[in-house]
Amino acid sequence: MKKELETGTDEIGGTVVSTELPESPTKKKEILLNFSDVFNCVRGTRLIRVNQVPGEIAYISSTKENNGIDDFINPPDDMIVYNNKITLSNSGSVCYCYYHNYNFVASDHATIIWIKDENVTLNLYIALYLKPIFEAMRYKFNFGREISNKRLKNEKFKLPVDDEGKPDWEYMEKYIKSLPYIDKLIKD
Repeated sequence: MKKELETGTDEIGGTVVSTELPESPTKKKEILLNFSDVFNCVRGTRLIRVNQVPGEIAYISSTKENNGIDDFINPPDDMIVYNNKITLSNSGSVCYCYYHNYNFVASDHATIIWIKDENVTLNLYIALYLKPIFEAMRYKFNFGREISNKRLKNEKFKLPVDDEGKPDWEYMEKYIKSLPYIDKLIKD
């Protein structure tokens, strides 16, 4: 159920729009979960620019621009091509999170993340729910203290859960779909 945005006027006559999130369709219990219990992660592969061959596959690195895409390349055979995963920049522009529903490879400056439960299919809405949760770690990391797989696996996140105490992915998707103006942001 969407909550109507409230508008008003501030002290200097400007329009103010309430930034409150919509009420959740149903109140959901949230619990603290270990990253490593819910997600898999792997660091990308180093490929220096001189060895990159222009091509069609997105090359994800630590840039905070352009959804993390640094270039489009024809990756060498030893690089894994991923699809439908999240990346998290682990150095440079630390802790920027992006969803990729297209083929990509990742540099060693990015960590690839996916849901452990093989019965769950990651999608844009679930990724949008997770994005601010992952990016909230940014204050812990910087160029001198970058994200490593070990550090990431030790993180804990509060997520909504179902009656069995497992992450409620369906709820997360429905919640994002219930946000005002989401249809203006996402073109299916």
